[in-house]
Parts: sequence; structure tokens; C-alpha cells
Amino acid sequence: ELLVECGVVGVSVAAVNGPESTVVSGSVVGLVGLVEVCEGRGVWVRWVEVDYASHSVQVEEIEEELREALVGLEPKEPEVP
Repeated sequence: ELLVECGVVGVSVAAVNGPESTVVSGSVVGLVGLVEVCEGRGVWVRWVEVDYASHSVQVEEIEEELREALVGLEPKEPEVP
């Protein structure tokens, strides 16, 4: 609701971890704008530094490249030494 209300562009909901815990991801510019709005309203915000937003539409931009890089890999049961 806040994303729509504030008109923040380039940010989307990545995960809803609970009724008071939502993860968002997207462009740095959009996230900075959202953080400013949240802090101005007294909403607690924590910035998590990551190289890419794996729970966002940004992954779609590298989907084909990632698919090609993973060709030949197959999942297997883990082994505990």
C-alpha cells in the first residue's frame, strides 16, 4: 500500500515475512526514496546490503545468462562429513 501511495518507482515487494515485516527490493534510487518516506512517517527501516535482489524482477534481467551458466548442473543430496 505504501509503495502505491507514495508513488515510489522501481521498487517491489520481495517477501512478506509477517504482519509487520515486509522486504522490498528494486532500484537504489527507488529504495532511497522509500526509506526517506518510511523514516519520515516513523516506520522502522533496515537497509540490507546485497549485490543483487534475488527476490525481485531484477533477476529477470539476467535470467537467460543465469540459465546458460547453470547448464549441466544437477541437484544432489547433501552429504554431512
